[in-house]
Amino acid sequence: MTGMGIQLDQVRKDYGRTEVLHGVSFSLPLDTGNVFGLIGPNGAGKSTLMRLISGITTINGGQLRLDNQDDSHYEKWAQRNSLYIPAGDRGLRNKLTPLENLRYFSAIRCVPIRDTQARMLANAKLFDAESLMNKEFDQMSTGQKKKATLLVAISFDTPMLLLDEPSNGLDMSAQVDLMKLVDSVAKKSQHTIILSSHDPVLMSEVTTQYIFVNEGTVIKTVNHSLSEAELRQMYEQLYQKAVIR
Repeated sequence: MTGMGIQLDQVRKDYGRTEVLHGVSFSLPLDTGNVFGLIGPNGAGKSTLMRLISGITTINGGQLRLDNQDDSHYEKWAQRNSLYIPAGDRGLRNKLTPLENLRYFSAIRCVPIRDTQARMLANAKLFDAESLMNKEFDQMSTGQKKKATLLVAISFDTPMLLLDEPSNGLDMSAQVDLMKLVDSVAKKSQHTIILSSHDPVLMSEVTTQYIFVNEGTVIKTVNHSLSEAELRQMYEQLYQKAVIR
């Protein structure tokens, strides 16, 4: 994986007659330990872009590929080497505990449960979530659901993790826990995290590079960290909006 990256060149995505993404071009290095912040207003195309990168949906035009490889290999690679966690509380199955969810998704992905379970139990202990391991998902608070979903996801140790609005609905304490968890995963694993959020505090604390999206295309990339004040100012300049929700 060393030195490998993802290349998007004039990528287009349509849903029926509606063009959601057009002319999207940027590169995304892998195995870097970086957290890429995907920024933009509602409806800009961020979730669609994450689903394309994770191999859940396919492009309608342009190229999406790994370095020096034909783009026909990308979807298969992404489905094996990335995990996309959607916004909201839809990450895990309601009537199952995190451990049971892990067994379920391990079977689907053909990954030995012995390996994934060992990683999840270690991470649960590290992030004070051992009490959640045998609790049914639909009996958890919003913050507990977000933490449990993330713990299941990182147990697969994929090179790329995509988090769509992970801080939505969280109180301040849960947001702090989320920041620590994301930061730790990126630094410890040296894998790539793509994070979409409207929360400037979360983004400034954990993000190392930024991709700004508007009206279905990338309008700016920033290859370094930004303070909360710098991020708010750049958002104002790019979108002519006073605040990030």
